[in-house]
Amino acid sequence: MTTNRGGGAPLALRLWVEAILSVPMEERDNPHPVSMEVDLRTMRKRLWPKSWRGYNTDRLRRTLEEVSTALDSWEAAWPWHDPTSGQSGARRIVLISDIGTSLDDVMRIIVDLPPGASTGPQVPSTLGEWGAKHAAAYRALLNLAFQCYEPGRTHMPVGSPNDRHWIRVHDPSRYPELDEQVIIDLAYPTTKDSNQRRAFQEAMNALKTLEQAGELRLHGKRGNWRILPPADEAHIEAYIHATEPYTHAIEASATRNRSVQQPREKLRRGATEAYIYAIEGYSKAVRSLI
Repeated sequence: MTTNRGGGAPLALRLWVEAILSVPMEERDNPHPVSMEVDLRTMRKRLWPKSWRGYNTDRLRRTLEEVSTALDSWEAAWPWHDPTSGQSGARRIVLISDIGTSLDDVMRIIVDLPPGASTGPQVPSTLGEWGAKHAAAYRALLNLAFQCYEPGRTHMPVGSPNDRHWIRVHDPSRYPELDEQVIIDLAYPTTKDSNQRRAFQEAMNALKTLEQAGELRLHGKRGNWRILPPADEAHIEAYIHATEPYTHAIEASATRNRSVQQPREKLRRGATEAYIYAIEGYSKAVRSLI
């Protein structure tokens, strides 16, 4: 089982997700790559919220160079198909094109979304924190975003036409029943553990950890679990902003097929609104980064 027990999720996966989540909504259908810049000091704190002091400039650069190699691999390419044009391919979506030499210098990240990239399920604003400390919980939050995303069934719009957003409903019957294998796949999508009982128990431990932290609620019993949103309505409101503008994890300096000549951008402090995932569907290609 590829679990990374007791530690955070692989950095390549975390940076891949952060980069995609940071693409502005108006750039999601851009046929050209989007380039973003963030200084290394800010990125260090973003990727290691509690342990960033352990990464001096040299160690940070070496780590990001390893991440760049992983993202540049064709094993991380995303298979895509455009039904409108009939074209298809495999695309490396996130690349690191530049890494500064000091903490005040910037790293440049290029995101090249495939055709069909749009709005999708929401993930909590605490996702990055979970990624730094708990790999299974991080993967579970990502996969749950898609597992329980059925607008009109698990989500409903509220508010006026000019101020409308989506919230998750609380009715357990609206959510699918999850058997043991689905529970395992949430936390360990690439598991090869032949011990089904152990794999299920470890996955449940991750979900219970998230429940204790107020990220979700477990409902039902073994064999027909349902996973519901948090009971705290304020927390739910922080989760769901599917049709509204949102606070980006990175203030993107975007360009349409031209070199970026804009000032460096930094992660906004205290960003609390939910991220909106960029691509509908959780590609198997991401498994190469897990």
